[in-house]
Amino acid sequence: MDQLPKEPKKRIRPSRADLAAAQRKAAARRNRREIIMNAAACLFCEKGFADTTMDQIAARVELTKPSLYSYFRGEANSKGKYDREVKGKREILLTCLDEAVNACTIAIAKIEKDTSSLGNERRLRFVIERYAHVAFQELGMRLLLSVGTQSLSAEQRETLADVNDRFRSLLADSMPVGAASPESLSEMFVSLVQGLAMLKHSTETKQKILSIFLDLVIGGLSGPRSEH
Repeated sequence: MDQLPKEPKKRIRPSRADLAAAQRKAAARRNRREIIMNAAACLFCEKGFADTTMDQIAARVELTKPSLYSYFRGEANSKGKYDREVKGKREILLTCLDEAVNACTIAIAKIEKDTSSLGNERRLRFVIERYAHVAFQELGMRLLLSVGTQSLSAEQRETLADVNDRFRSLLADSMPVGAASPESLSEMFVSLVQGLAMLKHSTETKQKILSIFLDLVIGGLSGPRSEH
């Protein structure tokens, strides 16, 4: 007796509730992953790579190490690229460095866009303050300064150099008309911000120090010059 052909199984489309639940789960996972990376970056900045352990990172986010690793399994991210699989602190450092370089790249692009309509004095302060914002972040330039460029890949070093060159160019172009040696002044501001980033003070304290310095220097650059 001939068997009747089996009917193909109907593909069940997920309901809106199922899709919403999946999106919430993915968002919670991304958020937890970001919390872990921030905690790791803070420890790398505070203790250095050699003196930071996975146990310390896991304890800071109140997870066991196996649970922590489960958030970094080399899965495809929202951009279609595969995240790095984490098996130890070297991989989590590299993952943090990826995020830090990306944060710097996004920051410079946004600053270039946002400064186009500002006058020079306002633009100079804006550029410095926005540069400081990304420099003071553990999962930003502070991590890159803390671990040193030797920990970066050649591509990351090239990207970071490009970001810093673009910041210097923006600063030089934002100097008041007649300012002496804009390139030297821009280098001074970059060194100041990076130096503040490495201090162990709170971000709020660093911002206050920077604000006082900017009031003095920008006021001096923009103030009337005495004629001899």
